[in-house]
Amino acid sequence: MTNPAHNISQDQQYKAFQINRVATLQKEAESATAAYSSALGKMEANGLDKQAVKEALKIRKKGPAEVTAAIARFKKLLEYLRAINLPVEDNQLDMFPAVSHEEPLEDRAFRMGVLTGAMGEGMDKNPHSPETEAGQAWLNGFHEGSDSYRRFKQEADEEEAEAAEVVKADDAQTDIEDDD
Repeated sequence: MTNPAHNISQDQQYKAFQINRVATLQKEAESATAAYSSALGKMEANGLDKQAVKEALKIRKKGPAEVTAAIARFKKLLEYLRAINLPVEDNQLDMFPAVSHEEPLEDRAFRMGVLTGAMGEGMDKNPHSPETEAGQAWLNGFHEGSDSYRRFKQEADEEEAEAAEVVKADDAQTDIEDDD
């Protein structure tokens, strides 16, 4: 004789699976959100402007055309600040160094390679042919940036591991009640 309690339908099993899957993803999302908030806090503690970083990431996500649009908005903002008689002086604008097109191509390629490597991106991002001087400069910069990326990543991973150990230690502690 078959026990009716053992007759769990595929539909019920599927629902249980999906509910558990969502619960697991929810925990992962909460963990990722906490890591994101922690990273933003550390970034700010190291002198980076959180709002500016977020804006830069939004611009990057939209692509190179958005860089031009963002700079045009900034230019308009300065114009409007002056129009409403808020002090924007020419020497304040010197804070924004522009990329010089007079910079030698190899120097620019090296700088871009360093930044690409420091962001943890791949060698496939090299816009220059590896046989050219600019391509070799980019690769040299990329290797320098990649070394920095590995060092920064290791430091961040160690900090996260230490923070996780502190949380684990805090969770393991039990409260001692007073005997009043």
